[in-house]
Amino acid sequence: MNHYDPTDPFAQGEIENRVKLGSELLDEHYTHWEEAISLEALNLEDSTMCPLGQIGGHSDFSGNKDFFGMVPLIFTNDGPLDQAVADHGFDIIGGSNYWVEEYAALTKAWVSAITERKSR
Repeated sequence: MNHYDPTDPFAQGEIENRVKLGSELLDEHYTHWEEAISLEALNLEDSTMCPLGQIGGHSDFSGNKDFFGMVPLIFTNDGPLDQAVADHGFDIIGGSNYWVEEYAALTKAWVSAITERKSR
Protein backbone atom coordinates (compact mmCIF):
# COMPACT_ATOMS: atom_id res chain seq x y z
CA MET A 1 0.00 0.00 0.00
CA ASN A 2 1.32 3.44 -0.93
CA HIS A 3 1.77 6.34 1.44
CA TYR A 4 -1.17 8.72 1.68
CA ASP A 5 -1.03 11.75 -0.58
CA PRO A 6 -4.04 14.11 -0.43
CA THR A 7 -3.17 15.46 -3.90
CA ASP A 8 -3.75 12.00 -5.39
CA PRO A 9 -7.32 11.81 -6.78
CA PHE A 10 -7.54 8.17 -5.66
CA ALA A 11 -6.44 8.83 -2.06
CA GLN A 12 -9.95 9.26 -0.61
CA GLY A 13 -11.15 6.08 -2.30
CA GLU A 14 -8.24 4.18 -0.76
CA ILE A 15 -9.11 5.56 2.69
CA GLU A 16 -12.76 4.53 2.23
CA ASN A 17 -11.70 1.02 1.15
CA ARG A 18 -9.52 0.66 4.24
CA VAL A 19 -12.39 1.77 6.49
CA LYS A 20 -14.70 -0.69 4.72
CA LEU A 21 -12.23 -3.51 5.47
CA GLY A 22 -12.06 -2.40 9.10
CA SER A 23 -15.84 -2.28 9.38
CA GLU A 24 -16.16 -5.75 7.90
CA LEU A 25 -13.55 -7.07 10.32
CA LEU A 26 -15.41 -5.58 13.27
CA ASP A 27 -18.68 -7.05 11.95
CA GLU A 28 -17.09 -10.51 12.10
CA HIS A 29 -16.26 -10.15 15.79
CA TYR A 30 -18.54 -7.62 17.47
CA THR A 31 -22.29 -7.37 16.98
CA HIS A 32 -23.48 -3.76 16.69
CA TRP A 33 -19.97 -2.42 17.33
CA GLU A 34 -20.99 0.95 15.88
CA GLU A 35 -23.24 1.53 18.91
CA ALA A 36 -20.13 1.62 21.13
CA ILE A 37 -18.63 4.49 19.12
CA SER A 38 -19.05 8.12 20.14
CA LEU A 39 -18.84 10.09 16.91
CA GLU A 40 -18.16 13.28 18.85
CA ALA A 41 -15.09 11.71 20.44
CA LEU A 42 -13.92 9.69 17.40
CA ASN A 43 -10.35 10.62 16.56
CA LEU A 44 -8.02 8.28 14.72
CA GLU A 45 -4.99 10.18 15.97
CA ASP A 46 -5.81 9.15 19.57
CA SER A 47 -5.58 5.40 20.15
CA THR A 48 -8.15 5.57 22.95
CA MET A 49 -10.67 7.37 20.72
CA CYS A 50 -10.26 5.36 17.50
CA PRO A 51 -12.86 2.63 16.82
CA LEU A 52 -10.68 -0.07 18.38
CA GLY A 53 -9.90 2.07 21.42
CA GLN A 54 -13.55 2.97 21.98
CA ILE A 55 -14.69 -0.64 21.68
CA GLY A 56 -11.93 -2.14 23.80
CA GLY A 57 -11.18 0.70 26.17
CA HIS A 58 -7.70 1.24 24.74
CA SER A 59 -5.55 0.12 21.86
CA ASP A 60 -1.84 -0.48 21.68
CA PHE A 61 -0.29 -1.20 18.31
CA SER A 62 3.30 -1.19 19.56
CA GLY A 63 3.85 -4.92 19.41
CA ASN A 64 1.26 -6.01 21.97
CA LYS A 65 -0.84 -8.27 19.77
CA ASP A 66 -3.67 -8.43 22.31
CA PHE A 67 -4.14 -4.68 22.11
CA PHE A 68 -7.75 -4.88 23.26
CA GLY A 69 -6.74 -6.18 26.69
CA MET A 70 -9.70 -8.42 27.49
CA VAL A 71 -11.21 -8.26 23.99
CA PRO A 72 -10.16 -11.16 21.72
CA LEU A 73 -7.49 -10.62 19.10
CA ILE A 74 -9.06 -10.06 15.69
CA PHE A 75 -5.99 -9.74 13.53
CA THR A 76 -4.66 -13.11 12.52
CA ASN A 77 -2.49 -12.09 9.58
CA ASP A 78 1.09 -13.23 9.21
CA GLY A 79 2.47 -9.75 8.53
CA PRO A 80 3.37 -6.93 10.88
CA LEU A 81 0.53 -5.89 13.17
CA ASP A 82 0.92 -2.18 12.46
CA GLN A 83 0.51 -2.82 8.73
CA ALA A 84 -2.63 -4.90 9.31
CA VAL A 85 -4.05 -2.15 11.51
CA ALA A 86 -3.33 0.46 8.82
CA ASP A 87 -4.70 -1.77 6.04
CA HIS A 88 -8.01 -1.92 7.93
CA GLY A 89 -8.25 1.85 8.42
CA PHE A 90 -7.49 1.93 12.13
CA ASP A 91 -4.20 3.83 11.78
CA ILE A 92 -2.13 5.67 9.20
CA ILE A 93 0.35 4.00 6.90
CA GLY A 94 3.77 4.74 8.35
CA GLY A 95 6.15 7.10 6.62
CA SER A 96 3.57 9.45 5.16
CA ASN A 97 4.54 13.11 4.80
CA TYR A 98 0.85 13.89 5.19
CA TRP A 99 0.17 12.13 8.49
CA VAL A 100 -2.04 14.93 9.87
CA GLU A 101 -4.13 14.89 6.70
CA GLU A 102 -4.29 11.08 6.69
CA TYR A 103 -5.55 10.94 10.28
CA ALA A 104 -8.16 13.60 9.43
CA ALA A 105 -9.25 11.69 6.30
CA LEU A 106 -9.49 8.42 8.26
CA THR A 107 -11.53 10.04 11.01
CA LYS A 108 -13.86 11.62 8.45
CA ALA A 109 -14.31 8.29 6.63
CA TRP A 110 -15.08 6.43 9.89
CA VAL A 111 -17.60 9.11 10.92
CA SER A 112 -19.30 8.79 7.55
CA ALA A 113 -19.36 4.98 7.62
CA ILE A 114 -20.65 4.82 11.20
CA THR A 115 -23.24 7.53 10.61
CA GLU A 116 -24.55 5.55 7.65
CA ARG A 117 -24.69 2.34 9.71
CA LYS A 118 -26.49 4.04 12.59
CA SER A 119 -29.10 5.48 10.22
CA ARG A 120 -30.20 2.03 8.96
